[in-house]
Amino acid sequence: MHYEVELSLNTDAAVFDGSVTINLTYAAAKDLATRLEETFSLSLNAKNLIIHSASLTQLSEPIKYIPAAEISLNAEIELVTLLFPFRITSESAIAVRITFTGILNASMAGFYKSTYTDRDGMQKTLFVTQCCPTDCRQIFPCFDEPAHKATFDFSLVVNENMTVLANTSVTSTLYYSLPMLAIDKKVKKVTFARTPPMSTYLVAFAVGELEFIEAVASPLKPDGVIPIKVRRKGNVSQGRFALNVAVKSLEYLSEYFNEAFPLPKSDFLAVPDFAFGAMENWGLITYRNDALLCDEASATSQAKKMIASTVCHELSHMWFGNLVTMEWWNDIWLNEGFATFVGWQITDFLFPEWNVWTDFITGSFSGALQLDGLKSSHPIEVPVKSAAEIGQIFDAISYLKGASVIRMLNDFLGTQVFMDGVRSYLQEFKYKNAVTADLWKHLSLSSGVNVSKLMNNWTKKTGFPLITVDAEYYNSDNQTMTIDLSQSRFISSGNNTFGDNYDNETVWWVPLAIVSHLTRKIGPTKHVLNGKTGSVTFPYSNASAKDSFWKLNFESSGVYRVAYQQQQLDDVCKILKSQSELFSVADRIMFLNDTMALVTAGKLKISVILDMILALEHETDYHVLNQIATTLSSIRSMAYRESEELVQSGLKRLGLKVFAPKLDGFEYPPNEEYFDKLRRGLVISICSSCNDRAVISELKSRFVKVISGENSNALDPELRTIAFGSVLANVTGPEEARTVVDAILKWYTDIAQVQEKTRVLSILGSVDSEKEVDWILNELVFDLAIVRSQDFSVPLLGVAAVGKWREKLFQWFFEHWVQLMNKFEGNGRMLGGIFDACVSSCLGEDVIRKVYNWVEGDGMDQDLLKRHKKALAEFTFSREQSFETVRNKTALTKLFEGPLVPRIGYGAMGLSQSYEIADRAESLAVLQRIADEYVAFIDTANVYGNGYNEELIGEWLA
Repeated sequence: MHYEVELSLNTDAAVFDGSVTINLTYAAAKDLATRLEETFSLSLNAKNLIIHSASLTQLSEPIKYIPAAEISLNAEIELVTLLFPFRITSESAIAVRITFTGILNASMAGFYKSTYTDRDGMQKTLFVTQCCPTDCRQIFPCFDEPAHKATFDFSLVVNENMTVLANTSVTSTLYYSLPMLAIDKKVKKVTFARTPPMSTYLVAFAVGELEFIEAVASPLKPDGVIPIKVRRKGNVSQGRFALNVAVKSLEYLSEYFNEAFPLPKSDFLAVPDFAFGAMENWGLITYRNDALLCDEASATSQAKKMIASTVCHELSHMWFGNLVTMEWWNDIWLNEGFATFVGWQITDFLFPEWNVWTDFITGSFSGALQLDGLKSSHPIEVPVKSAAEIGQIFDAISYLKGASVIRMLNDFLGTQVFMDGVRSYLQEFKYKNAVTADLWKHLSLSSGVNVSKLMNNWTKKTGFPLITVDAEYYNSDNQTMTIDLSQSRFISSGNNTFGDNYDNETVWWVPLAIVSHLTRKIGPTKHVLNGKTGSVTFPYSNASAKDSFWKLNFESSGVYRVAYQQQQLDDVCKILKSQSELFSVADRIMFLNDTMALVTAGKLKISVILDMILALEHETDYHVLNQIATTLSSIRSMAYRESEELVQSGLKRLGLKVFAPKLDGFEYPPNEEYFDKLRRGLVISICSSCNDRAVISELKSRFVKVISGENSNALDPELRTIAFGSVLANVTGPEEARTVVDAILKWYTDIAQVQEKTRVLSILGSVDSEKEVDWILNELVFDLAIVRSQDFSVPLLGVAAVGKWREKLFQWFFEHWVQLMNKFEGNGRMLGGIFDACVSSCLGEDVIRKVYNWVEGDGMDQDLLKRHKKALAEFTFSREQSFETVRNKTALTKLFEGPLVPRIGYGAMGLSQSYEIADRAESLAVLQRIADEYVAFIDTANVYGNGYNEELIGEWLA
């Protein structure tokens, strides 16, 4: 199949006129046609296009285009059907020619306009495309499915002063004038080289005033020279860091895949308005500004890491996704899961000091398990029946679980064997389409293992296993340990919300990497559990020694959680307290992560996770501390309706117990180590959020110096938005709140780096002022001069992070639902994100009833109900997942009604601050109550005289 596409843009009227000629072989025509006998009928995808004419010719005969007898457009299913009053008389190729008019829209899909302000304060417009997943049909009529690969010839007619980009290089430019009403309009026709065979979702154009910087990639094997350009208007030098990453990444990938980069050039384009993070258009990769641009000298460590990993991810698609493409969207994970895995692999190669695989565990891996623990999750290979469903599967399952499963398989097979299989897969299917089974076939050939048999349940079934340790047996004669294991599907709600009506029959093939005190320096022993139950034996000695241990799932190489016996967890806590370095950083993280997940599933008491945090109070590694902070934040979030005095204050004190001793100043020394920077910022942030008044005061002082201009360097870039959030959360009245918000917004507009802008929007909701929160919800989010449509949900997430604003945000969503539907019509991705931001952080039976009634459309008239149901269908997956999260947390708080308040309230804050002590007998009774609630420690306060509480505890213990 081959397309010849010509578009003529009228940017003033925001429309374009176009023509497309599609050459089809007889076999393709026969396959695509509705009828081939008395009449010939052909259906193509088209959306928001006005079709002017359609005609057809058989290429085996003298070229004579015959007009279509009928052109019918079905907007509901986005199809245009062409009926020709004759039949195809010979088995020859045909050509279909269609003329049409389209819209340069503002919806960040199809061919759309993105506005920005240049360095002179003038508003400019960039016209750019986003075809993935199903919006090429908004640019020209086409067979808009990934299996219909074709070559393309593109020509665009634009104003002569505009730069034009497409997938391939420019082959010619013709300048001429168009007669207008009063003057001739000077334009140019830019023609591009023919593309390789590719899917329509990869088609890309950009038209605007653009500058560029350039570098050249020179892969060693296979050899070749590929120019890479980063393009934008103004401050294009901020693309230098991404450009340098791109050069090294492209060289790495060419050698990894042993296949040359398939195109003669690669453009990277920064787009101010962009619905995704980035898009892997072949030869013209588009990015949000903050995913491509930064001032390398002052950008934060996290900003540079995000840019590097995004660039590596998108470039890996040039082979895995573009060169070989999934046959249908149910295999989108082949694109996204693999690109995520390889993207991290390249980032680790380029920046080993970042230790990104540990980041992968705390971010991607944990995110995958969190979503896939829901009953409303979906398989990696998910059935897709309609265009409305396609956008919904670009989620953590396709990206993050997909990457985690590939990482697990890579670890099991070995890197070289895995790479050999991938290389042969690419060679067989390059410029073609493939399915998951094709990749398994080639990995089986390279490894000698039946990979399909091992992996089918991982990709075709929902969920992942919980591996439960049922028993352990130490054999001192043989110096071995044997453990009995069982597997079941892990459900984050346990059995608390839906009973037992879910699939628990799946048996996963589970690779087990077991590390012990004997093997921690030489690597784990490897085993497999491939039944519902099984036993594993491995070398072991000195089982009674205080530093002896064994642990499943070393470095989280397997996609599963582990449930240990209580005694084992107690022993783990003892080692974490005295010799935590015996466990790797990744393993310490997953002890916390798995334990918290089992607590929320109702399988462990909350005291277990709090005890584990206490055992790690002397931890110094950034990643582990970050996991502790995340865990405490999760508990605080769940308990946002509980007593401030007992629960929230108690958790803050526990946070300070862990983090306050690690506070080491507010200055960032020159050339400070990467993780030292991150740890410094994390500690300051947690101390501020836990109400450390000295930290809050220091951050405010530095904030004032920066905003007033007294000392612009008083806040290091790593610390700036932390300080902004702290000052907002601690304003002392409406006047100060308005002053602080105005100052931060001025800084946001005039000074902020691209990445910091998003972060600033996310912390505005921290402000301790109901008036300002109302302003955020009712004015700021709708002000396109400040909040771009792509970032609409960012301030909402900031509001949701503050417990006392959640009910207001929840009500705001329902009050503004019609307005939101109007603003984001047809954009289920955005509507789903907004719903999640406003609803998923809430809990309570009243919340559940309100959401249920809203879904049903209570109180809506028939017209509104129809629109409502259509909008809901566009984010079914994310809506059900958010709603399940609300139900889970609501059920969980019921489970914790007994132990939650006493365990935190009496355990993590001063004992004598949590109640009034009338006499000694009452004090002893309260101590007994605390013991009954499984309290592991008591933070006594010296209020009634030195040693008073300790004396009471001694009497009670006796």
